[in-house]
Amino acid sequence: MSGFVDFGDVNPAVSALLGEQKKRGEEKRLSPRERRRKARERERAKRRLAGRVNWDLPPALKQRLNAIAEEEGIPVSQLAAVLLIEGLKRLQSGELRLRKVYSDSPRFRFVLELPDVPQ
Repeated sequence: MSGFVDFGDVNPAVSALLGEQKKRGEEKRLSPRERRRKARERERAKRRLAGRVNWDLPPALKQRLNAIAEEEGIPVSQLAAVLLIEGLKRLQSGELRLRKVYSDSPRFRFVLELPDVPQ
């Protein structure tokens, strides 16, 4: 007998709590300077979280955005923000029209026909 009890699948909330406890234990072994640095990193990450989005994009579009950002030496998130703002301006002015088609999804009445990604 190994002395370990197999609890099978652990509730995700319990797993998260155990992970937090482990992290705290590891941080207690750090120097005060390293603990302050870690705390600053956590705060920065928390502030950035409010601006984060998670969207499904065609792989070709993601690759093109990454390539342009790299060529220009800029963050891809800023490039995407500028392009979204410019697209919104064009949409609101009537210069850009959405090509909607009926959706098979019960969640959405329409989906958009996406144009080809420019090279």
